[in-house]
Order: sequence, then C-alpha cells, then structure tokens
Amino acid sequence: MPGVSIKKILNGDADKKVDNGFVPVDVKSENQFNEQDLLRAWNEYINTIPDKKILVTTMQSYKPAMKDNLFIEVSVDNPMQEKELLNERPSILSFLSQKLQNGKIQMYIRIMEQTENKKMLSPKDRFKNMMENNQDLAKLFKELELEID
Repeated sequence: MPGVSIKKILNGDADKKVDNGFVPVDVKSENQFNEQDLLRAWNEYINTIPDKKILVTTMQSYKPAMKDNLFIEVSVDNPMQEKELLNERPSILSFLSQKLQNGKIQMYIRIMEQTENKKMLSPKDRFKNMMENNQDLAKLFKELELEID
C-alpha cells in the first residue's frame, strides 16, 4: 500500500497525474439536476478513489453547494485541501458531467474565512455550542452541577 507524504504534497512533489480510469468526455447534454443528485454523484466519485485517503476525507467533510447556473462551490479549511481538490478537479468534473448528464458544470474551490468555519471537532465543543444557543439547557446543566469530560 503506497504511503502518503504530506511533505511531498506541500512541496508539490506528489503525483501530478491522476488516473481514476475516467477519461474526460465532452458531455453536450444539459440535463437539470438538484443538490441531492449532485451529492449522490459526489459520493459515488468518492467511492471510486478509496486509495486517496486525504482526498476522500476532504471530499467527505466538505460537500459541494449549488450556486447559480450549474456552478458548484466547495469550501475548505486550508490550502492543502484546496490543492488536493484542484489537482483532482478535472476528474471530478468529468465524472459529475457524465453522471448528471450535464457538460456545463463548473466547480470553484475556496478557502473559508476564519469566522465561517464553524466545524466542531468534539462532542464537548458541540455541547458548549448547544448551551450557548439554548439558555434552558445551560440552566439545567448548571442546576444539576454537571461536568463535561
């Protein structure tokens, strides 16, 4: 099993060519699709690249959002995730175009602002956020003298 080197990725020495078995195809159809169709195709693509652990994790964590005129946006946390998706973008777009039968799909990848990133990493963080948003929960927590482990 090939190893993953973060150092190689950051230095740009990682494999540049992506071969998923998907040949770019010029899809001329313009079928309509919704966000659910897009997410289904996105997840299908993830299932075709199980050996690309970093990319799989990124794609599972950051789902595409539909914007105007067949424009999809993927917001990520850092430049490394952006670079992984940018390297894979031609294959992703080819796959999505084929699955959704629409050759006009475009994908934009952007790094989220610090204030945008509301991703919580632990149950403790999630519970604290719930208490901030629900004063009754905070009051109950305090009255019962509970502790978060």
